[in-house]
Amino acid sequence: EEEEEEEEKMTKSQDSSSSTTLQPKPEPNADVDGVCVVKIAFPDNSSVQRRFYPDESVHALKYVVDHSNKVPKGQSYNIVQTHPRRSFLDFDHNTTFGSIGAKRCLVRVEL
Repeated sequence: EEEEEEEEKMTKSQDSSSSTTLQPKPEPNADVDGVCVVKIAFPDNSSVQRRFYPDESVHALKYVVDHSNKVPKGQSYNIVQTHPRRSFLDFDHNTTFGSIGAKRCLVRVEL
């Protein structure tokens, strides 16, 4: 039981707004069926590309942003897809990349 609790702590982290952030699975290979490729554009004009499994929660993006050192600690932000415009943080934790049909997308971190 103690081991399970430790594992749960490792897969979740707390941000400054006290909402749970899901740690992404190890990045899949590009040839994995249904893999979602997300390009994350940051306010400083830098970007990073990351692949996610289709059954992975879209909230894994928040973990990637939180650990990117591109957003000041404690700064509130939003993760927005530009076309169609939607906030990934508005989805609940059960929403997966596959369930929203995300294959390739560009998201922007807005402060």
